[in-house]
Amino acid sequence: MFDSTRTAPRPLLVSIATLAALAAVGCAAPIEEALKLSAKRAFVAPVDFNVATPTQFEPGLEVTDQLVQMFLKHRGLKVERVPLGRFTKLWRAATEGKRLATDSPEVAIAAGKILAELAPGDEHSVLVLPGLSSRIGELAGTKARWDGTAQKVIYEGLRDDHSGHLSGPTNAASIWIRVFSSSGRLVHEGYGGTELTWKYGGRSSGNRWYYAVVERDDLFRDQAIVANGIKLAFDPYIPK
Repeated sequence: MFDSTRTAPRPLLVSIATLAALAAVGCAAPIEEALKLSAKRAFVAPVDFNVATPTQFEPGLEVTDQLVQMFLKHRGLKVERVPLGRFTKLWRAATEGKRLATDSPEVAIAAGKILAELAPGDEHSVLVLPGLSSRIGELAGTKARWDGTAQKVIYEGLRDDHSGHLSGPTNAASIWIRVFSSSGRLVHEGYGGTELTWKYGGRSSGNRWYYAVVERDDLFRDQAIVANGIKLAFDPYIPK
C-alpha cells in the first residue's frame, strides 16, 4: 500500500542464510559483468513507489528495499537509496504529472530525467526500480515453477498419506527489477520467483477429510527466499 512514511526503513537483521544467498554467486565475475555497461553507481527507488501494494505482499516492502541495496553493494556498486518523498517529487516532475503504464517507453525517459537530477553529467549511474509482482506459475506434480524458481506446494494439516498430482496455472509472487541508464534506456528487466501465494489447508470430520486453498499470510518473511528472488531478478544484468 502506498505509504508516505516509507522514507527511512528500519535496519534489517540479516541472517547467515540471507548473506549466503546474496553471496552465493561469488564476487569477481558478477562485478565485472555488472560494470559492462559502465555502471558504477546505482540509485535505488523505494519498492512499489507508485503502486498500491497488495496487503498480502506488504511484509515484502522493507525486506526487499534493504536486500536490493545489499545485493548491489556486494557486487561492488556505490548505492544510494532515494527517499520516497524526494523520489515521488522527482517522478512527478519527470512525468509531468502523467500516470504512465508500467510498460510505457516514457518510463525510461522519465528515469533518464531523474538520473540527470540525481547525478548530472554522470554516465556511469543507473536507476533501479524494485517492485513486488503477482505472477503466474505452472503446477506440475507437487511443485510450481515460475521466474527461475521451483517451489513445493504447502500442505498444512492434511493426513501424512495425502498425495496428489497438480497441474495448470497458479498464482505466485516475484521480485520485479528494472534498471535504467542515464541515456533514458531500459537496460534490464527481470523477475525472480519467491513463493506461491496460497497453500492447502485440511481438516477431518469423522471419517471424511476436507481441504481447501488458503491465502498465505507469511509471504516475504524468509530473507533467504527474498534474497534468492532478487538474485534471479537481476540476472543476466548481474549473472546469478
